[in-house]
Amino acid sequence: HPLCGVEIVNCYRDGFLPEKPRHIDPEVWQSELLHFRMHKSRVPIPGLQNFIRLYQSDDDHIQEKKGKPTGKVGLFIWKLLEEPSSSKGARVVSIISLSFVLGFVVVVLAET
Repeated sequence: HPLCGVEIVNCYRDGFLPEKPRHIDPEVWQSELLHFRMHKSRVPIPGLQNFIRLYQSDDDHIQEKKGKPTGKVGLFIWKLLEEPSSSKGARVVSIISLSFVLGFVVVVLAET
């Protein structure tokens, strides 16, 4: 939802996020907050604790649906490839993969 995106970008600029913007439907707002994982950000949100309590079970259910592995090795590899902020190694893997993608895009553009 474009209006939610604007509000979320503004929260990083301004340092806070409104609890319920008047121009956005509450269900859409809550869905977008979950989608962008705002409950895991460091930006203060008024009423965030109530939001976390209401939707914590939904977020856990979403994590289970994604197929997050349960074993130590599988979880390590999953975090390494899926969560760049989980460790320095994951960040390096993310940067390398992004570099390859950008390199291939440049090569394709140079060929055309």
